[in-house]
Order: sequence, then structure tokens, then C-alpha cells
Amino acid sequence: MLLIDENIENEILIALNEINAEYVLVRNIMRMATDLEIILKSIELKATILTKDKDFGEWFFSHGEKGVGVIFLRFKKEERSDSIDSLKYLLVDGTLTTEGKFITVKAKRIRTRKL
Repeated sequence: MLLIDENIENEILIALNEINAEYVLVRNIMRMATDLEIILKSIELKATILTKDKDFGEWFFSHGEKGVGVIFLRFKKEERSDSIDSLKYLLVDGTLTTEGKFITVKAKRIRTRKL
């Protein structure tokens, strides 16, 4: 399951619906939540955070929260389509284990770093 940060655009949500991804929107359950509140909710739900906020990387590596997984989307507007395809590939593959990982998704590139 994904916990979708408020900075994720509808175009990405449409792509997630196309692959039947299971997700919860932060804006529906805890509008204007702090990063820490989102992290705690992701642990509670056993969900991976999907975000475009690089502050989660700082939190992930400096605090070492082991029960958290983060997928960080990093792309320019002109790379949006390729980046969404990379995200869909990552999620559809079925072998993804995100707990304890910070995964950066760019156009045609996926990088995984472990805690």
C-alpha cells in the first residue's frame, strides 16, 4: 500500500489507478500533516510513502526509521511521462520490498538505497 503525499499530482494518481495500485491519500485522512505525522501514519498503515518532498530523504537517513519505505519522485516537467512509466514498472513488477529503502524514481531510472 502507498501513502500518497499531498504534493503528488492527479496525473500520477490516474497512472496508479491504471495499475490498480492500493493507496491512501494524505489529503483525505490528515490534511496539512507534518512529515513526522506522515511517517508515523505510514508505519501504522504499513504503507510506503510516495512523495516529491526531498525532506523525507533527510529524515530517512538522519533518523534511521526502519519501519519506513519511501518512493521519491524526482523529475522535470518534460520527463513526467517517462517518470510515471518508471513508477508504474516499479509497482507492477511485484518483487518490490520497500521497507527500509529510499527509492528515487526518475525518467527511465530507479535507484534504491537501503537504510
